[in-house]
Formats: sequence, structure tokens, C-alpha cells
Amino acid sequence: MLDDEGRIATWNPGAQALNGYAAEEVIGQPFSILYPPDREHPIEEELAVATRRGWFEEECWHVRKSGTRYCADDMISAIREENGRLQGFSVVARDATQRIEHREQTERPRDFYFALFSDFPNLVWRSDGSGACDYPNRAWLEATGRPREADRGD
Repeated sequence: MLDDEGRIATWNPGAQALNGYAAEEVIGQPFSILYPPDREHPIEEELAVATRRGWFEEECWHVRKSGTRYCADDMISAIREENGRLQGFSVVARDATQRIEHREQTERPRDFYFALFSDFPNLVWRSDGSGACDYPNRAWLEATGRPREADRGD
């Protein structure tokens, strides 16, 4: 949990196991200590979105106490009192490292496959499970004279 200014207010054993900090090391600290300094958007922007919309969700990089990075799915929810005043935020961070590794293992061969056939001199196209074209190579496009988008789905 975070207070209304984005400082860590509570810290559970799961957070300690994932991040390496004991509760006494992080309670009262800004939530931003759990993120790398080279983030695209400061964490304060995400807290502002959660305040306005009620929640914010993203897949992002975190930094452990040891300095190692891991990717997590963050869900930040605004917690309000009955009168609507912002009390703080609940934060759930789920380690996404394994999912990211599986995605990269899938994307690497796909990217190799596309790179291999992109410059292949023969006409090559691929279809999805329903039989619709989802990839024509460069030779196919040059031979037909049609843009890539025109052949997709045929």
C-alpha cells in the first residue's frame, strides 16, 4: 500500500521476497525506489492517472535491492474514503519474467523466419489457421504490385 503522496505505507512478505527489501527499509520511502531511474514516464504520472481514473495498469521494469531488474505487471488502484478523499493506493506487482521469456522465445524464431523469407527471391506467403494470408514476402509484393495490406486476409 502507498499513502496519498506515493510513499510506501505497508509492505508484505511477498513484496519483500520479490524486491529484497525488508519492511523497515522501505516504509516511508517513495514508491519510485522500486523502479529504474531511466523509466520512460515517472511513477508520479501513473499515480496521477490512478487518482483520476481509479486505476492504472502496465507491464514495466522494476529494480530489486540487489540492483537486478525484473519485469512485472503492475496494477495500481486508488483507495478513497467514503467522502471521496484520496487515502492512498493499493499496488499489486506480479512478476512477469517467465511470461516475458516465453514471449521472447516465441518471437525470436518468428522474427528469424520473417527475416529469412523477406528477401527470399521466390514468391512466399503465409496463411493463418483460417487460411487467410497474414504474410506476403517482398518478392510477392513486387510481383503483384499490391501493397502488403491489400493481400492480408485474402
